[in-house]
Amino acid sequence: MSKNTYISIFALLLIFTTGCSSENDDLEAWMSQIKNQEPAPLDALPSLKSPKIVSYTSSGDRNPFTIELPKIEAGSTVSPNPERIKEPLEAFTLPSLKLVGWIENKGAGKESLIKDPNGIVHRVRVGQHLGQQEGRVVSMSETEVVLMELHSNSVGGWEEREVKIVLDGI
Repeated sequence: MSKNTYISIFALLLIFTTGCSSENDDLEAWMSQIKNQEPAPLDALPSLKSPKIVSYTSSGDRNPFTIELPKIEAGSTVSPNPERIKEPLEAFTLPSLKLVGWIENKGAGKESLIKDPNGIVHRVRVGQHLGQQEGRVVSMSETEVVLMELHSNSVGGWEEREVKIVLDGI
């Protein structure tokens, strides 16, 4: 290496070392001043008021921390029959079925004509099932079909509800 190269390297090192001098002297002085200061006093904690004590007397009242199930009527033994073979009209919801007519045959008795959503008309008699809620036909007239549907109740049992399908246009 030549002498000029050594001088150039020395000059660069000198510049870099002077450039790295502490520019943060004022910041460090301020931080040391803050650290040496006495901390500001804290405000006194507010005094807590003791709560008013109220005694609770549950003279025969219901325990609010337990769930009481309603009493099931002893005679309520209604439930769906899982072994019963489903009839074709039980595949449809009750609102989708329409009463379109009524037939009375001397040999077959009374039959209602129910139209399913596919446009097929079915003959229905008392005792047959319709809809998806185990609806059983209990009576019929020229203008309506009365069903008893099974609905689950809030306590895990079943209850019957009367539902009617009325003749279109009435």
